[in-house]
Amino acid sequence: MFKKILKISASVLLLAVLVFIAGPRTEMDETLHPLSLPEDLEDLEQYIAQSEAAVAGIRPKVAKGIIWADSTQKNGHHSPSSTFMDSAVRETK
Repeated sequence: MFKKILKISASVLLLAVLVFIAGPRTEMDETLHPLSLPEDLEDLEQYIAQSEAAVAGIRPKVAKGIIWADSTQKNGHHSPSSTFMDSAVRETK
């Protein structure tokens, strides 16, 4: 009985793998498009904000952003730990 169940399970698994391998393929554009990013850090943040504003329907939690490890790089109080705590506080409200 155990051998019969094992054979059936192995056959179903093999069939699933074959269907997966023979399944449809998705075409992808693998072309690399060079970016010209600004040198100044403040301009970089503005560049990211402008590129995000150009796309409609972006939710705030999935928008791009920079979390500075050194707070001297940014105007404000954001460090990785304070950004995490600020988002945790916002989500609970």
